[in-house]
Amino acid sequence: MISYADALQHLMDAAWPMPVERVDVAHAEGRVLAEAVGSVQDLPPFDNSAMDGFALRADGVEIAAGSSFTVQGWQAAGDAAVQGGKGAWEIMTGAHMPAWLDSVVPVEQVEVLEAHLDRPLRIRLREAVRPGQHVRLRGQDVAQGEVVLPQGTTLDVNAVTLLHALGITTVQVPRRPPVAVITTGKELVSDGAQALEPGQIRDSNRPYLVRRLQQAGADVVWQGAVGDEPAMFLQALDQATAAGARVLIRAGMTSFPMHCVAVARASSSTRSPYGRASRCCSRGLPMARCTSACQVTRFPLRWGSASSWSRCCGACSRWWTSRRCSCPCRRTCASRRGCGCICVPRSWLMPRGACRSGCLPGRNPFV
Repeated sequence: MISYADALQHLMDAAWPMPVERVDVAHAEGRVLAEAVGSVQDLPPFDNSAMDGFALRADGVEIAAGSSFTVQGWQAAGDAAVQGGKGAWEIMTGAHMPAWLDSVVPVEQVEVLEAHLDRPLRIRLREAVRPGQHVRLRGQDVAQGEVVLPQGTTLDVNAVTLLHALGITTVQVPRRPPVAVITTGKELVSDGAQALEPGQIRDSNRPYLVRRLQQAGADVVWQGAVGDEPAMFLQALDQATAAGARVLIRAGMTSFPMHCVAVARASSSTRSPYGRASRCCSRGLPMARCTSACQVTRFPLRWGSASSWSRCCGACSRWWTSRRCSCPCRRTCASRRGCGCICVPRSWLMPRGACRSGCLPGRNPFV
């Protein structure tokens, strides 16, 4: 048995960076940037009002409360730039500031002295106006040429929104690693509506692994459950290969109980640097990884782990394999920053009470 650090290093050494592709920003959420993104424009692109109110010129000097102004015009969001003057301009939030004017007083802080058809013609300030107040300056948030998202950033909804705001329509990202998930065992029942016969269990590991893989940035191109016959397993491999899978995740066939011997023989040429390694409990079930020395060399990376949820250690093993070992490796395949994916956040650790059946004395899960 080897340590988690050594096991993970084996995985990282076997991982390879995926080719880069350019994708539309609208479909880029969850992807990892292959290169830094710089702004192609200033944000905001022009000086604009942050409030509904009246634009004035303070020219660096506070305008005293009680000052009155003639309203020279009206500026709405979307209107073209206009030339201001010594008076006031009624302005709405987001509207282009009239040239020469530099401050905005909110509508709540003025008294309308004269109006015509609900349009104010003359106003008086209820409060003093500080120079530059309530004005968003061009480039105040982002300057043109500024790096807004560094290489290796995972694009969440906030990052995608920023790209939209900057007018960036495509980004360079590594392709998603194409993965196949196979659960094995004649005891597995995939149809949730089917009643269980004696000795049967639900195929609950496969949807769990598929979701974990997708969260880690993988593209699950094929998934399925097969029995213990070698021909069925090899047929599943053919289907996964035809679907384009380059990474294989299989649940089952690592502890090699009696009824898995036939399938074990079908994969007897597998060479693993782990042996029976990386247990998540003191008695727990093993996780194995093999490389292209496998009999089926079309999968450069393969992971395997025990299949049963019936004991605490089986549940821990499934979590260990997907969360602590294969996910960081797949993140390396999906990221240009291999070294940054070795660190596992504390949020990945199994929460207390996550084992459904409870750990037996002397079997301590990772928490």
